[in-house]
Amino acid sequence: MAQFAGFVYWLVTALSGFWCLTFLAHVAIAWIVAGPLETFGIIGTDDSQNHSRPTLPNQKGVEVLFKK
Repeated sequence: MAQFAGFVYWLVTALSGFWCLTFLAHVAIAWIVAGPLETFGIIGTDDSQNHSRPTLPNQKGVEVLFKK
């Protein structure tokens, strides 16, 4: 029974590590690809390119209770 429990523990650890490495690889690839896209203006981090949706305090029916 202990040998089976050890195998299940090893299997869960191996699968978790695999999915963690896969996730981190996708994050790294997305981070590397986003640099040139920002440089050439395809995507941006500033709000000047996002004119389709107003910010939350400027939307109709939203009341701002606290503002710095």
